[in-house]
Amino acid sequence: MKNTDFIKELKKLLEMNSQNVSDLEFTTGNYDSNGKLIENKVPTLTTDLCEIGSFNDTCYFTFILDSNSFSQELLDRIKVYDKMHIYGFKDFLTDLYPKRCFSYKKFEGEIRKDAYVQVQFNFEKTKPKTLLENYLNLKQEFINNNVIVINQITHQFA
Repeated sequence: MKNTDFIKELKKLLEMNSQNVSDLEFTTGNYDSNGKLIENKVPTLTTDLCEIGSFNDTCYFTFILDSNSFSQELLDRIKVYDKMHIYGFKDFLTDLYPKRCFSYKKFEGEIRKDAYVQVQFNFEKTKPKTLLENYLNLKQEFINNNVIVINQITHQFA
C-alpha cells in the first residue's frame, strides 16, 4: 500500500473512532529514524494528540508534550514500544531517549530546559488497524498519567 493510501486508510479508521483528524497534507523537513532528512514529501495528518506520517514502510506518531507533565512513570509505560524516541522541541536532532548510560535525573533536567518535549513512535510494516489500536492505547496512557499533550491542530507555537 502506498504511503498516501496508507494514511488515508488510517484517517478513515480514526474518524470512525470519533477522533479529531485534520485533512491530509504533504510535509517536508521530516527526518527518518537515523536522523537523515527524507527527500520526498511525506503524507501526514494531525489529530488533537499527534502528527502522523508515513514514509517507506514506516508510520510515525509524533506527540508534543508539556515537558513539566512528563514523568518517570510515563516513561516506564511507553518505553515498551520498540521504536520510541524522545527529543527536544527546539533540538529535535538529538535523542534524549534512548541513549547509552541513561539517567532519568539528567533526562528530566534536559527536558525541563524547554517548554515542550517530543515523543515519537515509529511503527514498521504495520497495518492501519494495528496503528489505530496503538494510537488509542497511547492516548489512554497519556490520560492515565495526567500528561498535557499539545493539540497541534489548534496550538500556535511561537
